[in-house]
Amino acid sequence: MKEKREKFSTEIPIFCVCLATILAQICAGTGTMSSFLVPVMTILCYLVLSQIESFIGLVYAVIASSGFFFAIFLGSHKLQWRLIGKKETFFWLLFCWIALIIAYIIGKILRLMKKDTKKLNLKEKKEEKNLYISLEEALSLSSDLLVQAKEKAPKLFEHLKQTSDLARAAAIEIKAEEKLAQAGGLYHEIGRLTTNQKEETISEGIRLAKEHHLPPELIELLKQQDLKHSKPISKEASIVLLADTFLSSIAYLYNNEKTGWTMEMVIEQTFRIRLEKGSLDESNLTVKEFLVIKTLFMEQFAKEDRENDNTD
Repeated sequence: MKEKREKFSTEIPIFCVCLATILAQICAGTGTMSSFLVPVMTILCYLVLSQIESFIGLVYAVIASSGFFFAIFLGSHKLQWRLIGKKETFFWLLFCWIALIIAYIIGKILRLMKKDTKKLNLKEKKEEKNLYISLEEALSLSSDLLVQAKEKAPKLFEHLKQTSDLARAAAIEIKAEEKLAQAGGLYHEIGRLTTNQKEETISEGIRLAKEHHLPPELIELLKQQDLKHSKPISKEASIVLLADTFLSSIAYLYNNEKTGWTMEMVIEQTFRIRLEKGSLDESNLTVKEFLVIKTLFMEQFAKEDRENDNTD
């Protein structure tokens, strides 16, 4: 695939050309020749600075400037060809050539500086990327945070695991990023390892995620779970929010011995509440994907109910 040519920064070339134009105008005076030639040379110098990269391009620019020069010269002197041999004429022509060569050299220097800066930025980004673990490593149940959750808070670990499995299934169903949704489920409430304050769970989770070098995209997903300060934007963050809300509702009903609720009623309530509160207003989920996830939740837990009935 042909590489797209990067747009050249225009601020410095414009400044250099304007400065050269002012100096040239001062040196040349205010005659008819300078009034026409200096603006034309301003445009040509800018084009050389910003567009021409090869020596052959410079040659073409010199030829073009010579053509412009003679056209302007003859036009301003009423086609008096005999004046072409005057010293002043060659002075002007030399000025044109020198201006273009200087513009070409400045353009080369600017491109080299920009290239070096780009290489340095790429190197820094690469080094920064190496600081983080991969999503695959984060998904490993032997990762530090998940081991701590399993040992110190078994109930929390079980909830994280269930949310992760449900989020993964939903992501597969709507063709979202499966691993990111799965990892989001595993870490969405990891902050509960260090705080019992519900309002601090997300901020603590983000802090722990950064300390353990979790991937930036996963940290961004965790930030989108903080409904007090933001709303889910990505599909994966929305999936994790729905899965967590649903499973938390099930746990609440079970722990408080609330009867009369079917699984379908809980799912309907979960999705209705999230819509009414506007939690998904900024989400990239389509209506169709929203309904697909809802149907999946119902099918998943209807299947579990049948399996539990068969076991009994």
